[in-house]
Amino acid sequence: MVSYDFGKDASKCKSGGDSKKIVLRLTDPDGTALVFKVKRNVTFRKVLEAFSKNVGKSSEEFRMVHNGKNLRDLGMTPDDLGFSGNEEIEVFTSQEGGSYI
Repeated sequence: MVSYDFGKDASKCKSGGDSKKIVLRLTDPDGTALVFKVKRNVTFRKVLEAFSKNVGKSSEEFRMVHNGKNLRDLGMTPDDLGFSGNEEIEVFTSQEGGSYI
């Protein structure tokens, strides 16, 4: 597991003393899990780009899902969605098209 802190003072986040940050845990179907300690106003695009960089793929290849709902607008922030503390987000490979066999 790898942790990232998008804030300047990680010590506040570790102690839980900074209410301006939350923990996002991103997991993919392969079991890769990355934990991000982010400010509430950081965009999901920035978080997805960091995840993608770590797994060595383009952020365009992924989509994010929270509680069964696609996070389509990556310009949104955890505050926009009312995230409170520790949240889990699933990351899937994007798929376009398809047909019946």
